[in-house]
Amino acid sequence: ETLFTVLEVSMIVLLLVLVFIYIVRLLYKDDLNKVKTPCYLCLNHYDKMEQKHRDKCAGVNKEELELMPSPRNVCCCFCSEKLKLWPIYKMTPFKCNSGFEKCPLKNKRLRCDGKNRFSCFICDYTLCLGCVNIIDPVVKHG
Repeated sequence: ETLFTVLEVSMIVLLLVLVFIYIVRLLYKDDLNKVKTPCYLCLNHYDKMEQKHRDKCAGVNKEELELMPSPRNVCCCFCSEKLKLWPIYKMTPFKCNSGFEKCPLKNKRLRCDGKNRFSCFICDYTLCLGCVNIIDPVVKHG
């Protein structure tokens, strides 16, 4: 008889836990399903990357942006500023915005390795190394 009582109590506790989990999921389903987007300059995560954040972040991190090199003759198609070579410690994944048929990424994401991402942070325009090489071919001296 005590085994039956322990089993009944266990079932009631399990049922209460399941009801609690169901209620929590109903209340917080939007928060549980949201994937936050990392800002590739400050590396904080946001529900949505908006231009307002981009402008503010660029102001706060102005010195860091200015120190990033622009080693290739490739410009942003929106503002005509030279694209910055993104550093390795900013390892956020990126997609190339070139739209070139010969883009090696073909809409795939790639992690920044300090040599493969050229970006205009303000305009959110990024090219991969392969597309930069198409626009500005490296001349090899033999």
